[in-house]
Amino acid sequence: TNYIHCQTLSHFNHNTEIFCSSIEIEITESEFVSTNQAFTASILRLRQAGFRIAMDDFGKDYSSLSLLTENRFDTIKVDKFFFENSLATDKEKNIAKNIINLLSSVGCKICLEGIETLTCLDYLATVNRQVLLQGYYFSKPIPEVKFEQFLDTIFPFNYPVDSDKIK
Repeated sequence: TNYIHCQTLSHFNHNTEIFCSSIEIEITESEFVSTNQAFTASILRLRQAGFRIAMDDFGKDYSSLSLLTENRFDTIKVDKFFFENSLATDKEKNIAKNIINLLSSVGCKICLEGIETLTCLDYLATVNRQVLLQGYYFSKPIPEVKFEQFLDTIFPFNYPVDSDKIK
């Protein structure tokens, strides 16, 4: 269903100490392409409540560039399809570079999914250092326990948390 339960999300926000602005909701590009009025109204309500919106899998299916002008995204996540071959050819590099340049002009964050090799990472660093990168090169998905262990290695001190200062 295309209907997003805004009341549930807003209720979550009022019953926790987590601000809506710290939550980004990822919605696939195909959902935006097949929009209807209820979906569009839901997105508007989420944005008005302060949630951030990300379009996921950009370029995976039917891509309409009009989506970039009709909708306001905080983040556009470019599908891993563009990076699966590690940008091995000049054609792949040019396509990736032009997509990044196009999305940079939209005024939102860009996240490139599917970064799996140092070669790909090195090339992308020459194109634009402002993009976010995601992929197995950095980490495969890990269970919660391993993530907590990872955080303990980065932040080894157990500071007391004052929840009033988190907001």
